[in-house]
Amino acid sequence: RADTPNRNKRIYNRPVLDKALNEYFEKIREKKAFSELDHPMGDEANVVSLKNVCQAIKDAYWKGNEIRGDVEILNTPSGNIVKEILLAGYRVGQSSRGLGSVNPLREGEDDLVEVQDDFEFLTLADCVSDPSTHNADMIIGESYRPISQPNKVDSLIRDLICTLGGQCCLK
Repeated sequence: RADTPNRNKRIYNRPVLDKALNEYFEKIREKKAFSELDHPMGDEANVVSLKNVCQAIKDAYWKGNEIRGDVEILNTPSGNIVKEILLAGYRVGQSSRGLGSVNPLREGEDDLVEVQDDFEFLTLADCVSDPSTHNADMIIGESYRPISQPNKVDSLIRDLICTLGGQCCLK
C-alpha cells in the first residue's frame, strides 16, 4: 500500500513502488515470479528459494493505492499448506519482500522511515500469517477451482503408492 505507514513503520511512496513494480514485471513476463510460505530469515531472505515456493505471481496491478495481483497456488509442499489453510476457511496474509535503503521520515515521531528509490521487489507476495500491511489477505477470486475429484494421474499415483506401500493413507 503506497503512502501509508505499515506495521514495520515503513512508508513506501507511490513513485518508489511504481518503479519497483515496473522492474518486477520482467520476472512476471519470464514466468520467474514466485513467492514463499513465510518470509525466510537471515541470508536466505535475499533470494526466493524454489524449494520453499508456494505460489506463482501471474499479474500485478494498481487498485487505488494498493498493489494487487493474481497468483496461482502451486502443487508444492508449501503450496499445499496454503491450499489447506484456505480450504479450511482460514485467512492467509500476503507480504512483499524487497531490498533497498530507508531514511528517517520525521525524527522522533514514531520512528517512521521512508523507503528510497533503490528499492526492488524480491517477491510481491510471500504467504504469511501476519502481514505488515493492514488487511493484506488473499482473496479467492472467480477463477478459483477446487479439485473435487482426483484426476486419472492422481488416482494412478495413489493406487501405486497404496499397492507398493501395503497401506493407503492418501485420500
